Amino acid sequence: MEKGYTLVVTEKPKVSQRIAEFLSGGTAVEKKAGKAKYYVFTKDGKDIIVAPAVGHLYTLRPKEGQRGYPIFEIEWVPSHGVSKSSAFSKPYLASLKKLAKNASKFINACDYDIEGSLIGYNIIHELGKKKAIENTHRMKFSALTETEIEKAYQNQHELDTEMVEAGITRHFLDWYWGINTSRALSAAYSKAVGGYRPISAGRVQSPTLKVLSDREKEIAVFVPEAYWEISAVLENGLKIMHREERFFDKEKASETYEKFNEKPAIVEKIEKRTIKEEAPAPFNLSTLQSESYRAFKYSPKKTQKFSQSLYDQGLISYPRTSSQKLPAGIEPKAMVEALRKISAYKKIAEELLKKPDLKANEGKKTDPAHPCIYPTGEVPKKLNDEELRIFDLIARRFLASFGETATRQSQTVSFSIASEPFFARGAITLDKQWIGIYGKYYSKKEEELPSFEEASEEEVEKLSKTAKKTKPPARYSQATIVKKMETIGIGTKATRASILQTLYDRKYIHNQKIEVTDLGLTVVSVLSEHAPELTSEELTRKFEVYVESIKAGEGNREEVLEEARETLKTVILRFKEHITEIGEELAEKYVKTLKEQRTISVCKLCKNDLIIRRSRASGKQFIGCSGYPDCTNSYPLPQGALIVVMKKECEHDGLPMIEVVRKGKRKFSMCIDPACKSKEDWGKDKKKAKKDA
Repeated sequence: MEKGYTLVVTEKPKVSQRIAEFLSGGTAVEKKAGKAKYYVFTKDGKDIIVAPAVGHLYTLRPKEGQRGYPIFEIEWVPSHGVSKSSAFSKPYLASLKKLAKNASKFINACDYDIEGSLIGYNIIHELGKKKAIENTHRMKFSALTETEIEKAYQNQHELDTEMVEAGITRHFLDWYWGINTSRALSAAYSKAVGGYRPISAGRVQSPTLKVLSDREKEIAVFVPEAYWEISAVLENGLKIMHREERFFDKEKASETYEKFNEKPAIVEKIEKRTIKEEAPAPFNLSTLQSESYRAFKYSPKKTQKFSQSLYDQGLISYPRTSSQKLPAGIEPKAMVEALRKISAYKKIAEELLKKPDLKANEGKKTDPAHPCIYPTGEVPKKLNDEELRIFDLIARRFLASFGETATRQSQTVSFSIASEPFFARGAITLDKQWIGIYGKYYSKKEEELPSFEEASEEEVEKLSKTAKKTKPPARYSQATIVKKMETIGIGTKATRASILQTLYDRKYIHNQKIEVTDLGLTVVSVLSEHAPELTSEELTRKFEVYVESIKAGEGNREEVLEEARETLKTVILRFKEHITEIGEELAEKYVKTLKEQRTISVCKLCKNDLIIRRSRASGKQFIGCSGYPDCTNSYPLPQGALIVVMKKECEHDGLPMIEVVRKGKRKFSMCIDPACKSKEDWGKDKKKAKKDA
């Protein structure tokens, strides 16, 4: 192709392929530049090349000569030159560099958010320099469908400089905070033990860890209080409770219980109340993550990953949105009509289309960049189980938002036994409406009470007085902590899930019901004492507000970064004054945490610890006895996997159970004994399938 073409930059290879296919009407020619593919075609007499990035091709690093901490002189450089894990991006950068030379116009077609704007800008700015930016336009779309892409191409915007400025500011802030505070902690550890160990902190990571740590402290200081429940089981099997649901006075509980003897339960009052339950709003990312965790126990990061895959395939709209509003300019009828093509939703769509006025129950939350998450109407073809579940959840939620208000009935029956008040409550659905559309994802149970007549006497089969204790505050789950981060205004919809994963990776937290390790508690403790700004929700939220103001065209990047630099200089100076005591505390807890997470259980042969070890010769991980060489008890482990201790014994041989986690694969649990009876059928199904084929 001759000079003077338009270069369209996308965020991912799959997106490039779809955009080229749609804009060219299927005539685009695929070309290769090493491992990177790009697409060439002519549209309306203009030569166009669509070429992908693979996420961020540029990252920040210190300028030459910058050592120690704090460091504020930083620059954008190719990611593959900084991190081995980014080596895969090198051919894509090389391809774009070659293509940028002869381009006369550029279009940033990366995801329309702060990150996408910055990804495209950095590529075009670094490769095409000033001339390229002056000739750059922006495509804005919320779904990878032919209609949306064509519309975005025909209605290109000027370069979104405010979003770019916000992106640069956020990346600089995260770098300032993350690198400088992590170096400070690592230097303290190194001073204490004489060896280097990376210990990380971060602008959003540290306040999030403090929220979790505060909950851990609440649980630790919680003192259970004894109480008693009095209940009765009627002849028809219904369990009824005393109106004083918790007796904190043991003597009063005993006196009340001893009144009953064999007295009947008299039905005193039957109350029924009709409840109108409105249809739910369509999903935004936060509500999708929350509902996915409840329905499937998928972590927020997994949900984000699966929904992003559905978006890349053109099946749903852009998932990283805060909005609960339908897209402007698209008729709701057309959106529902599109889902008739998918057999699972055909009948639901047809019923909804009979309504004279098809209107969704939109939520209050908005997003200037994108609408709610909605199915595009494209028919799914090759989805894995996880993607299919997320797609079904999104589709049913979207359709349910058009449903009519459901009707439920709550019922309370009041009883008297020996003049003491008892009650039973239940609730049923009278008219399903939208609940029928949402189906199995509706969370409220049907609890229908038996029929009673007022003043009737019911025989009591059993009376119970049960001793219980109050429970401490519940631990956060991955879904509830992400929701908490949103509520207090730290992190973004796109980053909260990955920040949480970082806390797991750093061994600051573990388990699904999140527990903070001793190391995590120590990091929060030393930061809170010596650098409280680094764990402050208020400070983190303030800088988030600054970034949003820049995005809105109202703030100034350099003023925000200067305030950040001054804040960090003060903090780091104070930190250095206490580096010895901080280091000693970190070193002690790091060793303890590492030992706890490596210890599987007690060796049944010698009573020492069974721990996860690595062979010096092969580098392979295995379970060995800490009593080696006196005890040589050992068990093999899967390689290239994270091993999580389950604190549970195998039902067959009483040996420990572990969980095996591999990137991109479903985790599974197993007994550590390779000859365990539970593994007898392992591999047989695969062999049989191969034989049958």
